[in-house]
Amino acid sequence: MDKTTPMEILATDFSQDFIELMRHRVVHGFAKWGSVRQYKDKRADGRPATADSYREDVNRLLDTYTESKDPKLLADAANYLMFLYMRNA
Repeated sequence: MDKTTPMEILATDFSQDFIELMRHRVVHGFAKWGSVRQYKDKRADGRPATADSYREDVNRLLDTYTESKDPKLLADAANYLMFLYMRNA
């Protein structure tokens, strides 16, 4: 069995820079849309806050990322998944 420590794993298999980008994008979104807490049942654009609506946005962001390679799109997609997690937690 491998004796790799959690810190060693996180040093190679985790990106703190990506988490920081996610945080920056949440703050940016808050300034534009407000807190995600206010959208319990509906999204900021009025769509129902369902797994399907989040999936649509994540897929759109991933498709756009494939074309543009803009890492902010990956952070936005990850944040949508986090918001869905927070809504259902």
